[in-house]
Amino acid sequence: MHDAAIACREAGVRAASEKCFDQLHPPSEIWTLRCGYIVLSLRSWLKFPASGWVQTSATPSTDSTFGRSTCRSTGNPPGVTVDTPRPCHTPPMHPGQQIPVGDGVSLHVRRLGEPRPGRPPLLAVHGGPSWDHSYLLPGLEPIAARREVVAFDMRGCGRSTRDLPVEAYQPDLVVEDIRRLIDALGHDTVDLLGFSTGGQVAQLFTEAHPERVRRLVLASTTAYGDVSPYLADWPEYERRAAMATEPPADCTDLQWTVHHARTGAVTAIWDLGRLDAYLRLLDGVVFTGDWLAPWRRGLLRPWRPADPAAVLREWGGRVMILHGEQDMGFPLPLAERLHEAVPGSVLAVIPAAGHMAHVENPGLWVRHVRMFLG
Repeated sequence: MHDAAIACREAGVRAASEKCFDQLHPPSEIWTLRCGYIVLSLRSWLKFPASGWVQTSATPSTDSTFGRSTCRSTGNPPGVTVDTPRPCHTPPMHPGQQIPVGDGVSLHVRRLGEPRPGRPPLLAVHGGPSWDHSYLLPGLEPIAARREVVAFDMRGCGRSTRDLPVEAYQPDLVVEDIRRLIDALGHDTVDLLGFSTGGQVAQLFTEAHPERVRRLVLASTTAYGDVSPYLADWPEYERRAAMATEPPADCTDLQWTVHHARTGAVTAIWDLGRLDAYLRLLDGVVFTGDWLAPWRRGLLRPWRPADPAAVLREWGGRVMILHGEQDMGFPLPLAERLHEAVPGSVLAVIPAAGHMAHVENPGLWVRHVRMFLG
């Protein structure tokens, strides 16, 4: 049943890709985003001082319209002609494959798009952790029209190896799985995108193997553990959280995971008009419950470094923090806090979008990723 559901959902994603995400936004957004990333690149290469509508420095801007280096669309300047968006195509989708990474673990890996000279693949790390990678496809497939994208299911998730001993479920072991996967694919470096919990794993990976990461995208994630204060006194969050129900006391770990994913949908997206579409997306996810046992027993080691900001500063590579403006999982101030702590980082905010910003505004989400990676 899971296979049939995923096949149906993948067909829908491919159909959506054919509509060409380049045409989902007006030319004004195309112009400002292109120019913004040109400015970022010039400042990075030529060491220009922070100025204008966007900056990579963590120093607060005096421009109240744009704030710190948050990428936002602001309209088309007079006299500027914007090229008509080019048509796009459905990227090749290679069948998923099982790749052994040692210690009795095989990862289910999906390769999208084709390798491009001079561009490392984009390796995407999903969240959950008891989800699979498929819910990220609305954001990843359009990116694959121009580069190779590799997505996989973590150990204990989706179609990767399951039913491991409880001690085999640890974030640092996922980090080593990723290193071995990169080796198995024949790459020295990758561009790394981590979403939600996967973004915390990406921080751990950058700490452990900084030489393997060219550029880093931290999407809808956090570097900090103190989330509750940022949710306090947020009436809309409180209203939606009250809609959630507790799962039955006798439910299995798998049922617990599915229950929380579906009842938590009202806080995962901001626009409730998209709720039905988001729930249909979840219908195609192969959920698991394997990570719950070590979590409940208090056995899990940390999902992120002790000082993520220090790790990113020491690494010194390019970092984009990509966040929904109304994220109720990891509220926006957490992203702003990390941005302030990592000079040179880029903060790209998706307006009127929640935790699943790649679902609510895939066109803008994809454009930010494409232009940051180059």
